[in-house]
Order: sequence, then structure tokens, then C-alpha cells
Amino acid sequence: MKKYIILFDPRAQQDMLDFDHSTARMIRNTLVKKLGQAPLEYGAPLFGILGGYRKLKISKYRVVYTVKNELIEVHIVAVGHRRDEEVYDIATKRIQNQ
Repeated sequence: MKKYIILFDPRAQQDMLDFDHSTARMIRNTLVKKLGQAPLEYGAPLFGILGGYRKLKISKYRVVYTVKNELIEVHIVAVGHRRDEEVYDIATKRIQNQ
């Protein structure tokens, strides 16, 4: 089984700093456990402007990411609370501004 390298967009890294230590640790541990091993098995595809990206549900949080199979990399685009689908709006803005 291949292992994936998890890379954070600098803005997604900043998202992680907004969480308290235990929440950030829980999110990181889940990312390593799930996305580091099988990112296509755990995350669900997104549609519309976020087509080609996936989401991973972690408790009440969502992670938006894409998988670069040829590079064996998982790129984290946004991490945030799921309320009002806020994280998807943030991810859309970041993708459009790349």
C-alpha cells in the first residue's frame, strides 16, 4: 500500500492555527491515519466549482483536499467548521485565487 504525503496550502495551515491544541491534534491524527493511507477511500467527492476535490468529515469539521496520484500527495485546501458550509465557500475562494 502506498503512503501519501500530506501537504497543506499555507492558508489551510493557518486554518489549523485557529483551533485549540486538542482539536488541531485530533484533525492532524485523522488526516495522517486516513488520508495518509487511502485518501480516495475515506473522502467523498465534491461537485460544481469544487469538482475534482474531496471532503473528509472529521467530527464537526470538514477538510477539503485533492489527491495528486502521480505524486502521491494529498493537498489540503481548507479546514473548518461545517456550519453553514462555510469551509466550502473558503475552499472555493482559495481555488479561484490560485
